Amino acid sequence: MFLRFLKVGAILTCIALLTGCGRAEGSKYIAGELLASTSLDASLPTNVDPLALTAIINYIDAVNIGLHTGKTLPIRMAAMAGCGCLKIADSFEDIWATANLVGGSYKITEISPEINTPELIKLKVRVSMSDTKHVDRKTGKSELWEASNIDTTFTLKPVNSDWWIVQSE
Repeated sequence: MFLRFLKVGAILTCIALLTGCGRAEGSKYIAGELLASTSLDASLPTNVDPLALTAIINYIDAVNIGLHTGKTLPIRMAAMAGCGCLKIADSFEDIWATANLVGGSYKITEISPEINTPELIKLKVRVSMSDTKHVDRKTGKSELWEASNIDTTFTLKPVNSDWWIVQSE
């Protein structure tokens, strides 16, 4: 009996530590923390499951990581395989092979539901990219990529009690 209690205690401790580590790495927001993201500069719709909104915010956070570091694993982990929204990871890998991106950021400036059911959520999202400098590492040549707005509709579906981006258009 005591051994079983120790095993359960050890498992719960591991779960708590892993959850804490994941949250410290910025992997997920919980409902009350959604507005803490630096990738968000918009009012959130109140009638949409906060976990679906979290998926979108986490994706934009991951895109910002890719923009600043060239690391694309967070982007690839932020949506289901096959989603068109993952193509930006390929772009960042190509860019960072020979250049650096300096400054810049992506922010959600508008978000609104088009479809909002327990089986499917479609969110129309406007993401604003600020000016970003592209610097070729070999030549040192610098090019300014001017700010722009990107309008995307993200389709999310529930998978194992969590919302995942499955498509973008």
